[in-house]
Amino acid sequence: MYVFNYHSETGAYLGGSPAEYDQLEPGRVLVPAWSTSKPPPRGYDSAKQWPHFLPAANKWELRMLPEPPEEPEPPAPVEAIKGDPIEAMKATLQAHLDAAQRMADQIAKAAGLEVNE
Repeated sequence: MYVFNYHSETGAYLGGSPAEYDQLEPGRVLVPAWSTSKPPPRGYDSAKQWPHFLPAANKWELRMLPEPPEEPEPPAPVEAIKGDPIEAMKATLQAHLDAAQRMADQIAKAAGLEVNE
Protein backbone atom coordinates (compact mmCIF):
# COMPACT_ATOMS: atom_id res chain seq x y z
CA MET A 1 0.00 0.00 0.00
CA TYR A 2 1.12 3.54 -0.74
CA VAL A 3 0.64 6.76 1.21
CA PHE A 4 0.69 10.17 -0.41
CA ASN A 5 2.77 12.87 1.25
CA TYR A 6 1.96 16.57 1.35
CA HIS A 7 3.68 19.70 2.65
CA SER A 8 2.84 20.42 6.28
CA GLU A 9 2.09 24.12 5.71
CA THR A 10 0.86 24.41 2.14
CA GLY A 11 -0.66 20.96 1.61
CA ALA A 12 1.17 20.68 -1.74
CA TYR A 13 1.62 17.11 -2.99
CA LEU A 14 5.18 15.87 -2.47
CA GLY A 15 4.93 12.32 -3.81
CA GLY A 16 4.07 8.84 -2.67
CA SER A 17 5.91 6.32 -0.55
CA PRO A 18 5.34 2.72 0.53
CA ALA A 19 3.36 2.43 3.74
CA GLU A 20 4.67 0.60 6.78
CA TYR A 21 2.56 -2.02 8.50
CA ASP A 22 2.08 -2.01 12.25
CA GLN A 23 4.01 -4.96 13.71
CA LEU A 24 1.90 -4.98 16.85
CA GLU A 25 -1.42 -5.10 14.98
CA PRO A 26 -1.09 -7.20 11.80
CA GLY A 27 -2.93 -5.74 8.82
CA ARG A 28 -2.99 -2.19 10.22
CA VAL A 29 -1.28 0.40 8.00
CA LEU A 30 0.76 3.16 9.64
CA VAL A 31 0.18 6.49 7.91
CA PRO A 32 2.88 9.02 8.86
CA ALA A 33 2.17 12.64 9.70
CA TRP A 34 1.54 14.82 6.64
CA SER A 35 0.47 11.80 4.61
CA THR A 36 -2.82 10.29 3.53
CA SER A 37 -3.94 7.02 2.05
CA LYS A 38 -6.26 8.94 -0.30
CA PRO A 39 -4.58 9.26 -3.74
CA PRO A 40 -4.31 12.68 -5.40
CA PRO A 41 -6.38 13.37 -8.53
CA ARG A 42 -5.10 12.20 -11.91
CA GLY A 43 -5.10 13.75 -15.35
CA TYR A 44 -4.04 17.28 -14.50
CA ASP A 45 -1.49 19.42 -16.36
CA SER A 46 1.41 19.66 -13.89
CA ALA A 47 2.76 22.70 -15.74
CA LYS A 48 -0.37 24.64 -14.75
CA GLN A 49 -1.91 22.87 -11.73
CA TRP A 50 -0.74 21.02 -8.64
CA PRO A 51 -2.70 18.95 -6.09
CA HIS A 52 -3.02 20.25 -2.53
CA PHE A 53 -4.44 18.20 0.33
CA LEU A 54 -7.05 19.68 2.67
CA PRO A 55 -6.76 17.66 5.92
CA ALA A 56 -9.91 19.13 7.47
CA ALA A 57 -11.99 18.00 4.48
CA ASN A 58 -9.90 14.86 3.83
CA LYS A 59 -9.74 15.64 0.11
CA TRP A 60 -7.40 16.86 -2.60
CA GLU A 61 -7.96 19.97 -4.69
CA LEU A 62 -6.17 21.19 -7.78
CA ARG A 63 -4.70 24.68 -7.52
CA MET A 64 -3.32 26.79 -10.32
CA LEU A 65 0.42 27.37 -10.19
CA PRO A 66 1.51 31.02 -10.04
CA GLU A 67 2.79 32.63 -13.20
CA PRO A 68 6.59 32.65 -13.39
CA PRO A 69 8.17 36.04 -12.72
CA GLU A 70 9.16 38.11 -15.70
CA GLU A 71 12.78 37.94 -16.74
CA PRO A 72 14.67 41.09 -15.74
CA GLU A 73 16.17 43.13 -18.53
CA PRO A 74 19.83 42.40 -19.08
CA PRO A 75 22.22 45.05 -17.77
CA ALA A 76 23.51 47.64 -20.16
CA PRO A 77 26.78 46.69 -21.80
CA VAL A 78 29.90 48.03 -20.15
CA GLU A 79 31.62 50.80 -22.01
CA ALA A 80 34.96 49.88 -23.48
CA ILE A 81 37.95 51.31 -21.64
CA LYS A 82 39.61 54.04 -23.66
CA GLY A 83 43.34 54.37 -23.37
CA ASP A 84 45.58 52.32 -21.11
CA PRO A 85 43.54 49.80 -19.07
CA ILE A 86 46.10 49.84 -16.23
CA GLU A 87 45.78 53.61 -15.84
CA ALA A 88 41.98 53.28 -15.91
CA MET A 89 42.15 50.70 -13.09
CA LYS A 90 44.47 52.92 -11.09
CA ALA A 91 42.07 55.86 -11.47
CA THR A 92 39.11 53.72 -10.41
CA LEU A 93 40.99 52.38 -7.40
CA GLN A 94 42.03 55.89 -6.36
CA ALA A 95 38.41 57.09 -6.64
CA HIS A 96 37.30 54.22 -4.37
CA LEU A 97 40.05 54.96 -1.85
CA ASP A 98 39.10 58.65 -1.79
CA ALA A 99 35.43 57.78 -1.24
CA ALA A 100 36.36 55.37 1.58
CA GLN A 101 38.49 58.05 3.24
CA ARG A 102 35.65 60.58 3.04
CA MET A 103 33.29 58.04 4.60
CA ALA A 104 35.77 57.27 7.40
CA ASP A 105 36.16 61.01 8.07
CA GLN A 106 32.38 61.47 8.24
CA ILE A 107 32.06 58.58 10.70
CA ALA A 108 34.88 59.93 12.85
CA LYS A 109 33.34 63.43 12.83
CA ALA A 110 29.93 62.01 13.79
CA ALA A 111 31.58 60.15 16.68
CA GLY A 112 33.18 63.39 17.88
CA LEU A 113 36.72 62.36 16.99
CA GLU A 114 39.32 64.73 15.58
CA VAL A 115 39.70 64.53 11.81
CA ASN A 116 42.95 65.46 10.06
CA GLU A 117 42.03 67.32 6.90
